[in-house]
Amino acid sequence: MDPRRLVIFTCILYLLAVPLPGTIALGGRKLAMMIDVADQIARRKLLMVGKSRMDVELNDYPPSGANNRHDPPKGPGKL
Repeated sequence: MDPRRLVIFTCILYLLAVPLPGTIALGGRKLAMMIDVADQIARRKLLMVGKSRMDVELNDYPPSGANNRHDPPKGPGKL
């Protein structure tokens, strides 16, 4: 099991340990829905990590060509 899912699942179990009024009738349906939401959040985060990694790979190096950030010396006797 993915460590993130395990942490989220543990937090959900902790929150559901003491039932609040009105939630007792929902039972397992609410837990299943919360687990589905946690899975969707984890998947979105993984997609965002993939997109940001792609941005780094695409924008990591400058394009090939002349180096416009370098001014070579003029040579001896030239200003």
